[in-house]
Amino acid sequence: MIITNAQIKIRSSAGYFDKLFLSNLSKKAFGSFGDYGEIVLKWFESEYSRTLIATYKEMPVGFAMLGKPDNRNDPDNSAELLAIAVVSEYSRLGIGSNLMKRIDKIAYEMGAKTLLLHTGVENKCAIKLFKNSGFKPWQIKNKFYPKGQDAFVMTKELNNL
Repeated sequence: MIITNAQIKIRSSAGYFDKLFLSNLSKKAFGSFGDYGEIVLKWFESEYSRTLIATYKEMPVGFAMLGKPDNRNDPDNSAELLAIAVVSEYSRLGIGSNLMKRIDKIAYEMGAKTLLLHTGVENKCAIKLFKNSGFKPWQIKNKFYPKGQDAFVMTKELNNL
């Protein structure tokens, strides 16, 4: 099966019927770090988050979630990429990169000057995606995740998107 970028659509908002997809994909993608099936749903239900859904033939195949950082050590005028994941059968098709571009634009339109994220220090695929999207390492947070792993905090300046 060959899938082109034109066949992948990105919905600018997620709804109630996306909750099961978000929870299940989060469990698969982030389960080694903690109970992210539940954590992502709490973020989704927060008034401070926005979720994009990537679809193929109207079926969800990925998502990205943007929010406001809750740590006072984070840069002012910033937004946070809370989570991004793509169903494994649809990985390496540019879906993650396209979701990142849309998140950048939305964060910039919300007035954010900096976009930040957390990712596991051993998550090489995610780190590569983020570096290719313009993120740079900022700091390491020791034992950041519920299961005790360390996280890179990465940041990106949002200029003229």
